Amino acid sequence: MMNIPAVDWLARRASLTPERVALVDTLNQGRVMTYRAWNEQANRTARFLREALGVQMGDRVAILALNSVEYLDLWFALGKLGAVLQNLNWRLAAPELQTIIENAAPTALVYGREFSDVVKTLRAQTPGVRHWVALEQPCAPADHRFSEREACSGADLPEIGFDWEQPWVICYTGGTTDQPKGAILTHRAITANAVNTVVSWGLTADDVAILNAPLFHTGGLNVFTAPLVHVGGASVVCQGFNADQVFDLVARGVAGMQVTLYFGVPTMFITLQEHPCWEAADFSRLKLVISGGAPCPLPVFERFWAKGVDFKTGYGLTEAGPNTFWLPKRDVRRKPGAVGFPLFHVQVKLVQPDGQRCGPQQPGELLVRGPHVCAGYWNNPAASAAAIDAD
Repeated sequence: MMNIPAVDWLARRASLTPERVALVDTLNQGRVMTYRAWNEQANRTARFLREALGVQMGDRVAILALNSVEYLDLWFALGKLGAVLQNLNWRLAAPELQTIIENAAPTALVYGREFSDVVKTLRAQTPGVRHWVALEQPCAPADHRFSEREACSGADLPEIGFDWEQPWVICYTGGTTDQPKGAILTHRAITANAVNTVVSWGLTADDVAILNAPLFHTGGLNVFTAPLVHVGGASVVCQGFNADQVFDLVARGVAGMQVTLYFGVPTMFITLQEHPCWEAADFSRLKLVISGGAPCPLPVFERFWAKGVDFKTGYGLTEAGPNTFWLPKRDVRRKPGAVGFPLFHVQVKLVQPDGQRCGPQQPGELLVRGPHVCAGYWNNPAASAAAIDAD
């Protein structure tokens, strides 16, 4: 296999479009960050990780926090070092988190103040974590503060040389049938998902997305966030889903920009439609409003369609990017709930239990192949072999 060098995404984007808006930080009075400023901040974060915590290529760093710009800084800083983000699901109980932390064995764990009590429990149960880092107030005297990075240089880091098969994120599955498994999202997989999304969904540098899906999920990371960095668009970073905030951003825009993209799960769209602001809200200026994560009820589609919005559902999975399909405009109302066609660099087939292709209207197992597919499951060779065994 050809060794393809991994790219420092933010350094490359900052060199191409340094003054374009990258992020709008709603947690800090709508602070606007250009790609130049974001790259410099991520450089400081990378140096802090390397110099203060000793993070090296291949090391894992876990994070237990709500959405923030700092969360994104950590993700892209680790990408600069060839290190790996382990994004922890804050909906899990401490024993479940302990199992996942033991699986990936992170050298450090970064936490938000909302999870200080959980961190106190985990600290005693996960002695392999060498460094604990508080995004805000530390809950133990020896813990580092994330703000220590401000003493580090924002200059670009020397290239350390690794290829795009290097893991970048270990993103855990829901564990509906077994223990959660850590899908290994490499630089190659995240890059391919971005390329597929930009090319097949028609994203441009003028697009602006509301980012309020949780970053512990592949949807928050990769439905729009990474693809927008790839193409030079902007993300509006929200701590989490808040219906009032969504209506305000859609109506007013932010930093002189109109929101054009919104991804959510069905419960979020149902909440919006039950809100007093729904009837007067104008979503027709958005280029794409898409649901994922679970089947969406037909009335949700119909209420968006009544507003002239081509609301659609997608299908993806943690192991594949997640973006895998696209439903063309001509089919949105004709095939409600359909996910459409495979993206540009994706192959799929539906097979029976014996491996034979399914006929028309025949149910089966969906197989997905392409450069966006994960490299297996972390520390789980049996599950990895079973997942990649199909031709």
